[in-house]
Amino acid sequence: MLKKSIVLALALAIVAGCGEKEDSSSGGGGGSSASAKTPEEAYNEMKKCLIAGDGKAIWNGLSAASRKKLTTDPEMLKGQEEMKKLTDEQLEGIAKEQYGVTAAQLRKMSPEEMMIALFGNMAKDPKEKEENEKSKWKSADIKGDKAYCTTTKPGGDGKDEEDYTVLVKEDGTWKVDIEETQNWKKEKKGEHK
Repeated sequence: MLKKSIVLALALAIVAGCGEKEDSSSGGGGGSSASAKTPEEAYNEMKKCLIAGDGKAIWNGLSAASRKKLTTDPEMLKGQEEMKKLTDEQLEGIAKEQYGVTAAQLRKMSPEEMMIALFGNMAKDPKEKEENEKSKWKSADIKGDKAYCTTTKPGGDGKDEEDYTVLVKEDGTWKVDIEETQNWKKEKKGEHK
C-alpha cells in the first residue's frame, strides 16, 4: 500500500494547494491557456479541481519533483506491486474504496494513473469535499521561485486553523511541492532548524 504519511501529507498539501489543468502526456510540463500567475490564482484553481474531484488536474498541480517521487519511490512502487498481487476478491474492496475503480482496472494502471485515481477519489470524500469548500486563502510570502502560502481550513473545534503549503514556480505556473511543504510544516511546528 501507499505509505500513509506521504498520502496524508499530500492530502494536506493539495487541500491548500495550487495547480492548473494541463496535458499529463508531457509529464506535466505543458499547460492550459489559463495558467495561474499568482499563488492565490493557483490556489483558487486547485480548489475548484479538488471540489470537482478532478484527479488529473490535482496531479498536474504538483511539482515535477513531487510527481517523480510519487511514481518512482521504491517503497511506494513495492506497495503498489504487492497490492496488485492480491486476489480479485481481496483487491476489489481496496480498489473501490481507495481508488474508485474495479480490481481489474487497478491492475492495469501505471503508478501515475494510480495516483491520479487516488487523488480524484480522495477529493470526492464528503468530509474532504466540505473541507475543500470551506478552505480560504490567507497570504503568500514569495521568495524567488518559492511561495510560502498560508490558508485556513475548518478545525476540529469549529474554528478555522492555519495550514501551510509551499509552491514552486515551474514554467510560469505555481505548483505544490510535497517535500518542501512537509519540511516547512515541520519548521512551523519547531520540529527542525
